[in-house]
Amino acid sequence: LKVYKVGMVWPLESQGLKQFAQGLKHLIVVEEKRGLMEQQIKEILYASTNRPEVIGKFDENGKALFQAYGRLEAMDIALAVGDRLVSATGEDELALRLKQLRSRKEEAVFEVPAMIRTPYFCAGCPHNSSTVVPDGSRAMAGIGCHFMAVWMDRNTAGFTQMGGEGASWNGEALFSETNHVFQNIGDGTYFHSGLLAIRASVAAGVNVTFKILYNDAVAMTGGQQVDGVLDPARITRQVHAEGVSVITVVSDQPDKYPRSTEWAPGVTIHHRQELEKVQLKLRQEPGTTVIVFDQTCAAEKRRRRRRGTMPMPEKRLYINEMVCEGCGDCGEQSNCVAVVPKETVFGRKRGIHQSACNLDYACKRGFCPSFVTVVGGSIRKGQRQAEFARFAGSLLLEPDVSPMSGNFSILLTGVGGTGVVTVGAIIGMAAHLAGKGVSVLDMAGLAQKGGAVATHIVLAETPDDITATHVADGGADLLLGCDVVTSASVENLIKMRDGTTAVINSYQLMSGGFTHDPDSRFPLTELLTAISERTGSSRLRSIDSTTVATAAFGDALASNLIILGYGFQLGGIPLPSIAIERAIELNGRSVEMNLQAFRLGRAAAARPEEIRKLLHGEAADNSQSGLAEVDDLVASNQAFLVRYQNRRYGQRYRAFVDRARVAEKAALGEASGFTKTVAAAYFKLLAAKDEYEVARLYSDSEFLDRVHSEFEGDFSLRLHFAPPILCPPDPDTGIAEKKEFGPWVFVVLKLLAAMRRLRGTLLDPFRYSQDRALERSIVTEYEESIIELNGMLNVENHAAATEIAALPLTVRGFGHVKARHAAQARVRYQELREILNETSSNSSVAA
Repeated sequence: LKVYKVGMVWPLESQGLKQFAQGLKHLIVVEEKRGLMEQQIKEILYASTNRPEVIGKFDENGKALFQAYGRLEAMDIALAVGDRLVSATGEDELALRLKQLRSRKEEAVFEVPAMIRTPYFCAGCPHNSSTVVPDGSRAMAGIGCHFMAVWMDRNTAGFTQMGGEGASWNGEALFSETNHVFQNIGDGTYFHSGLLAIRASVAAGVNVTFKILYNDAVAMTGGQQVDGVLDPARITRQVHAEGVSVITVVSDQPDKYPRSTEWAPGVTIHHRQELEKVQLKLRQEPGTTVIVFDQTCAAEKRRRRRRGTMPMPEKRLYINEMVCEGCGDCGEQSNCVAVVPKETVFGRKRGIHQSACNLDYACKRGFCPSFVTVVGGSIRKGQRQAEFARFAGSLLLEPDVSPMSGNFSILLTGVGGTGVVTVGAIIGMAAHLAGKGVSVLDMAGLAQKGGAVATHIVLAETPDDITATHVADGGADLLLGCDVVTSASVENLIKMRDGTTAVINSYQLMSGGFTHDPDSRFPLTELLTAISERTGSSRLRSIDSTTVATAAFGDALASNLIILGYGFQLGGIPLPSIAIERAIELNGRSVEMNLQAFRLGRAAAARPEEIRKLLHGEAADNSQSGLAEVDDLVASNQAFLVRYQNRRYGQRYRAFVDRARVAEKAALGEASGFTKTVAAAYFKLLAAKDEYEVARLYSDSEFLDRVHSEFEGDFSLRLHFAPPILCPPDPDTGIAEKKEFGPWVFVVLKLLAAMRRLRGTLLDPFRYSQDRALERSIVTEYEESIIELNGMLNVENHAAATEIAALPLTVRGFGHVKARHAAQARVRYQELREILNETSSNSSVAA
């Protein structure tokens, strides 16, 4: 058995290869991806006498041996080489080991994970807006971050080499029934070679609009500057010189351009909110047209603000959870992952992940009065920072660590853009400082854009002892799971084994799909179970390090260092703490916070009960256990409705729920699901967020208390409303645009809240608006349907009746959003009525 390690794969040195191949019967070429060496080897040895049989991508019988895609695993190589060794030697012990290895590989079959961490546009990314196309249009993708639009609901498809954007349409256009397409192209690609594709489209005379996405950075590969001079004005002059006659510039700041800017002739400037109108116009233009979408990359904004080369905006957004309906329109409008779910006793609402927010403000376009602009304030640091600091600073013993025998493998998993790669670099530097051998391999790709990222860390007593660069299947000694979704992915589960120590951040960070699926559930139990089944339940430890980091430091980015400290204190990292802390200092970023976070993680591992007590009151209440019983729920809702309107209004609510309780108890012997559903749904209908209620919720002192708990400093508040008198619907879309109101509006809101006794009376100025009429009709329809269900409820139709009772919970939002959801609920109601009637009919026949 001989091994030949190639130093330079092209061109392959022939003399050494010929000498190595002398006397061999078989030569196995092991290389990842496409076969670059195999063909060269066959050509070099072709004329040799007694040349060996060469196999690689395919075996002796022409069947696939080593795949040409993905990563080539050590186990696959072992099986391929082992089969041939057994065939040559006939050794029984070797055959047994091979059988065991193949059995382990076959057993490592995992179900599709309950959630997948798909790469997504960063919070505030320009592509959240730029890649949207109007209904009835299609777009073509290309090289760059904007390619991720392919797996979003943006009717975008296709793939091409860099600079080939649009060239495929030149050939397809003649044979397609589609008259026009949009072609996305990044500014880096445009500068590299994309201008040639635009020239070709002009020459071909096809109907296409190139959207040149000017992000001021080559974002996908690290945020480098374009090699050369490039700006929107220059782009317009270049494409105009190529024969493009209709050119439009769209920007998030259209007033930033000086009057002296040298645009190409006929260029028009628009705000990004007008993008749809611009696209609708250009898709009617014959020939090749261009939109230059000018907005700086969100990740670059963050970097430049940290470095002080770009000013930090003085405004931040906050969502009033009491006003929020949880409809998800803000996510629809912004496609932003910084808009996150917030579980409350009144159901799921929305919040803004301030640590992730890049201050793009697109989410406030959601048609909802819950958005508040905080001007002049800053994110409040951990309210109990001193308590956490004392806890983190308590004396701790170094964990017992035995000398490493061979390689010690650590799998570090997390979400791109949150500092996972930095943690891997800290461990690598710590190993270097401690005189140990170390290999750190980052598996990133598009993971830097909010996707799954994994870092493979291999430690050894000396550098010469390192025998691998990534963790083998079943070879992980320690899993540092900074994200539970990534940790439970198939490619990472296969790295674990019974005995792997797993430290998991249990924070429920939704995937990007949540922006368009407001009711998606985070499968925490399923994900943790998948990991524990692989490692053994006794080896799994979890802590909500993101919530701890936010409570202690006001910055969720410290959570990964908490996981590092937690894993270290468990004895899972064979390095001294002094080396890790020195590596944190050498990293030079947020040194004090990261040191405290590492120590906090150590203390949390040593005294888990104390960290839970310390965190009590800081973590969100996701259980709603206080309102779990129907009586508690009804009592709480009744008290709320008294404040909402009056005592009689609260009594109306209780009487209606009591009738449902009596009906369910008569039908099933107990009041449970149906009654509780009616209690929640009827409360939502009666507590409709009309003008009076929104005013009351903003006038409530609890609102200001919540704002002050999240922000500090001398700040003022501005609200965003769309009153019909001041904000008429847009003639093209039929949707009103919200306006911003300064602090003076709180005086008006307080007065309006005091006038809520007029609600529904002849003196109510809002009584005859479309929104209020819709709400009244829904209440009437619901009351009639529940009264009817009370009279026909039985065991067979209980499930359908309960789902009907829950329909108002889906009617969320304001204005046109609520109207759309109401229409969908009515369609679903008719479907359920048919099921209910069929069930009742079958019950009658059976009786």
